[in-house]
This record gives sequence, structure tokens and C-alpha cells, in this order.
Amino acid sequence: DKPNEQADPKSVGRVILIEVANTIVNRAWEDKGYNGTAAKICSQICEKEFQAEKHDVIPTYAFRNGLIHQLTLLYDDREEMRATNIDYWVSFVQFQAGLFDLVKDSTGSGLTTITNILYDCLEDLAKPPCIHNSKEAVALWTILTSIGYNLSKDSPQRMQKLMVILRESFLSQKTNTKTRDILLNIIELNAGGWKMSSALESYYFNIIAL
Repeated sequence: DKPNEQADPKSVGRVILIEVANTIVNRAWEDKGYNGTAAKICSQICEKEFQAEKHDVIPTYAFRNGLIHQLTLLYDDREEMRATNIDYWVSFVQFQAGLFDLVKDSTGSGLTTITNILYDCLEDLAKPPCIHNSKEAVALWTILTSIGYNLSKDSPQRMQKLMVILRESFLSQKTNTKTRDILLNIIELNAGGWKMSSALESYYFNIIAL
């Protein structure tokens, strides 16, 4: 069943909130068409939960913690997920990218744990065996061209580490020409402050569409 988008965290129990978080996350990676909706629902519930508990002496943030716990478990099982179906793995990473863009902490920054798990996933996509699969390479490009600027601003040290991995894959003789073009675009984008002209964007989009 689809979780209630207007759920009030204060009116339901902690266990139920955790179950709701699990349900949303599991549906998000199993159904790639649900990614955007799932991220929006999580953002709404996290915001309601924060507003309801921000003055509590010991806030529980049950939904947020349940969300992070489920993401952590799934990341730990990423190899099995990828072996079962690469689409599941790609959808899982795309869902996290949507979460990063929508779910913020009280300062307006991305939640540190979600950001770190997302970076871990992007590092996996940037190196073998993932980088040698065109679907995963394109997913990496799509995510970073969309939220690379915010990711870099949120955690510049992790972005530097990711760029090192990208350069290593770019220089590898095992990387094919199309993937090398994708990696070059990401590296150039990062060096240029994540700004790309419409002509350059069209050029790379045509390469990726081939």
C-alpha cells in the first residue's frame, strides 16, 4: 500500500514510522518510476517530524532514523542487489540522489549520513565493475550533472575523493570511449564549478544517447 503522504509523525507510533520508512525505501528501489514520489514523501514526513519534535528534550526522529537505517542495510547488501538486477541498484542510487536534494537538516544542509551513503554509492559507480556498465555510467553522469554542485558544496572533501576515482577510471585502458567521454564531462564540470553551456550539454547528451 502507498504510504500516506500527509502522515503526522506525532500521531503515530515510532514502530509504525519505521515501518513506513522501510516500505517507502523498498518500493523506491524496486520501482524506478516511484523514485521521485518516494523522495518527496520522505521529505514531507521528515519536515513534519522535525517541526513536531524540535522542542522535545530528547527528539526521537523515528522516521528519519528508520530511513537512514534501511538505506544503510541496503547499501551493505549492494553487491547482492546489483547481482540480482542492475536496475534495482541504479534505482536505489537515484532514490538517494532525490533524497539528498530534498531532505535537509535544521540548517538547510543535506543530512550527513544520507550524503555519505550517496557518496559511497557514487564512488562504487565510478570504479569497476560498475563504471564498465553503460547503464551505471550514465546514471552517474545524470546524478552528478543534476546535483553535483550541491554535493560539492555540501561535502567538498568527498567530492575531491570522488574526482580522484573518476580520473583513475578515465585513464584506465579498460574504459571504453563512450564512458571516457562521460567521465571527462563530469571532471570538466567539477573543474568549472558545475556550469555547462547549452551547446556542450547538447553535445554530451547526444553522446550518451548513442
